[in-house]
Amino acid sequence: SRSIRAAFSGWGGLSLSHNSGITTTSNTKLTFWAYAPVATTLRVNIQTQDSGVEMGNVNIQLPANQWTAVTLTRA
Repeated sequence: SRSIRAAFSGWGGLSLSHNSGITTTSNTKLTFWAYAPVATTLRVNIQTQDSGVEMGNVNIQLPANQWTAVTLTRA
């Protein structure tokens, strides 16, 4: 497994992409773990193309000092 850390104060963002793309036809969910040192709201936006329309966004409540499993299901 692999991990990535993104630490922001105020506004910030993390963007992940893949050069040749990833097919979404057989992938119906995205699962990841998130950790916050203080309780906070994590806003997740999913977009399948750089110039494409957002598939929607979700606000996730993260408790302080606890890893939280997050699963987003594509409609």
